[in-house]
Amino acid sequence: MTAARATVATGYSVLSLVTASSRRLERSGIDYAHLTPAQRGWMEIDAPEAVWVDGNAIGKSYAVAYQIVAWLRGVRPFASFELLNTPPPVSGLVTGYSYDQMIPLMEKIWHLVPKDEVAPGCGFAEGRGFTGKPPRLIFTNGSRISFATYRTGSRRIAGGQYDFVVCDEPVEEAVLGEIRPRLLRRRGRLRLVMTPTPDMPDVSHIRERVEAGKLPRWNVGLSERNCWPTGYPAPWHWQHEIDAYAEGLLEHERGMRISGDWSPVVRGRWIRAFMESKHVGEVPLRELTGWTLSLGIDHGTTGKKQAIVLVAVAGGATSTPRVVVLDEEVSSGFTTTQDDARSVLRLLRRNGLVWTAVDLWTGDVPALARVEDVRKSNGALRLAIAAELSVPVERLPEIRVPHKGRGSVVVGSRTINALFSRDLAKVRPQCLHFRDALLQFDGHEHHPLKDVYDGGRYAIERAISAPVSQALTAHY
Repeated sequence: MTAARATVATGYSVLSLVTASSRRLERSGIDYAHLTPAQRGWMEIDAPEAVWVDGNAIGKSYAVAYQIVAWLRGVRPFASFELLNTPPPVSGLVTGYSYDQMIPLMEKIWHLVPKDEVAPGCGFAEGRGFTGKPPRLIFTNGSRISFATYRTGSRRIAGGQYDFVVCDEPVEEAVLGEIRPRLLRRRGRLRLVMTPTPDMPDVSHIRERVEAGKLPRWNVGLSERNCWPTGYPAPWHWQHEIDAYAEGLLEHERGMRISGDWSPVVRGRWIRAFMESKHVGEVPLRELTGWTLSLGIDHGTTGKKQAIVLVAVAGGATSTPRVVVLDEEVSSGFTTTQDDARSVLRLLRRNGLVWTAVDLWTGDVPALARVEDVRKSNGALRLAIAAELSVPVERLPEIRVPHKGRGSVVVGSRTINALFSRDLAKVRPQCLHFRDALLQFDGHEHHPLKDVYDGGRYAIERAISAPVSQALTAHY
């Protein structure tokens, strides 16, 4: 054989080995999984109930997925692994806030499960999770697991009997009250897994049982050491990455998301990274040519000020966007929708801009001033602006409502804090109210500066479509 042919043959041989290895991993990921000592320690807990309260991205979900697959198979992957009290077939349930929230856990389960042990008719769709109503996975040995949300969980589990139940996020006491009786007949296991957050449901019932010694708690804290699988050449997250992630978090949530603290630390303002001496300064508009202009509006009603904030953003689709808060209009009292329309146009004209220069328009959900019987909304404001301009309303872009889901204020604030912590944001001197909001807003729903804070937050969030703080992702 010539040298050239030998090289080609060797190449094909290496390629075949890599391909075969990849296929084996796809068919049965659990046979190739590497666990951290923290994950193994969790699986060694021998108790009817246990809770893992810890920081983000430490490997809780991956450990639970591994545990679930081993339970369904009835296989002890390592000597100290705790099996269920009954051999297969077994029945399990996973519950969480929503099916979307449970998809990452479903993906980990599907990655680990041996595909030749999955019963015919069971499937998995990328980005959608397990198929079926309710979503479920059935093994050829008869074991099965189904999924339910906390909202529908009470109805779903009524009358059911389970060998194990996993609660994938903080769970309310009423839901646990429905779950525990369903584990009695089979002496089943209950496993609770969560990272505390400032906006989570009341979990004092869990904390009280832990502190009373009635519920084992597993906790190790997010660190490089606890992200390093045994026998693996590197950790999932290096310490400098964890430190950067922690720096981008809001101070009141840092202990919860890094160490698994039960409660937030309340120490005043949220945007600690903002420093007036460092981040307030003049930025000429001519330097912002080509930047995206984003307008954020918080509708003012009785007891609440109308606030409009104009923001310029460059690189919004990257992990290092640059933001300049350009100007603001904040009312001193009650205003009509017509007043608000004039304020929008006054802000633009003051900066030498026409309405067509604004790329993104974002406004809060409708608000009602009961005393004056005036309803503020994006649609009404759009009509009023069109009337002031004497143009058909169809010519004006839509004013979109921002994301208002659970925890949206925390997520947006974390982004803003990360921008200032990395010196990616500036505030022009004329934005006095927004500057004060950055210095004072403490997360309280009725804070006097929340209106202008929200106006700026809406504008920034809408213009930034990529993560800023390089948040760690929970692959394990």
